[in-house]
Amino acid sequence: MPADGERLVSIATDRGARFTYVYDVADEWTHRVTVDDIRPGGADNVFIILDGGGACPPEEVGGAAWYQHLLAALADPASPDRDDAVETLGAGFDPARYHRATAG
Repeated sequence: MPADGERLVSIATDRGARFTYVYDVADEWTHRVTVDDIRPGGADNVFIILDGGGACPPEEVGGAAWYQHLLAALADPASPDRDDAVETLGAGFDPARYHRATAG
């Protein structure tokens, strides 16, 4: 795992490089990243996420366990938490679909 404050440009140096990224320490959102391609960039060294393994949960949805609970409630019309899940995630939310626009 990269050290706190380590720059991505120092980690993602080669195709196939893998690292773990913690997005929100309090909620323990841990991402496994694999560098598939490196292309010449400008002076800003902009990194672009082209593909992912699922949808990004909404901000402030809580930790992974609560997110999984909301997904189960969304899939179960009889769940007492379904209304909360629809309000938080949206009725058409698809956890398997990667949304580049919401990935940051």
